[in-house]
Amino acid sequence: MTANGAWIPDVIIPSENCPNVPGGGIGGEMLYSCSEILENREIRSNQVSPDLLVFGNDDFGNALCIGLHGPRHGKVYFWDHENDVIGALEIGMDVALGNTRQNEYFVADSLVEFITLYKNADSD
Repeated sequence: MTANGAWIPDVIIPSENCPNVPGGGIGGEMLYSCSEILENREIRSNQVSPDLLVFGNDDFGNALCIGLHGPRHGKVYFWDHENDVIGALEIGMDVALGNTRQNEYFVADSLVEFITLYKNADSD
C-alpha cells in the first residue's frame, strides 16, 4: 500500500449488519489513499458499475464502493469478486449472461452509517 491509506485490523462488519452480502460479514478492510482510489478506478473500470467508486478492499479481493451519482449516490456497496461476470467474460470463461452487475451488494445508506456497522472482531 502506498502512503495515506488505512488498514483496519481486527474489526468486522458482522453478517447481521450486512444481510445483503453473501457468505457472512465483511472483514479485514483496507481503505485506499487518494492515489490508490484513482488507480483502482482505472483498473476496475470494466468490472464495477460506472456510478460506483472503489475506496477499499477486503482480504479476499472484494471491493468496497461508494455511489457517485444517481439513486446510489453516497451509498456504500460491497463488490463480490466471486460473482464477477464481466471479469469472467474478459478471461474467456463460459458464464450465463443476465444481470452483469449482480455482484454489487448494498451495505449502508452513507459512509458514516457504514463505519458505524464495524465491531471489534474479538467481541461477541
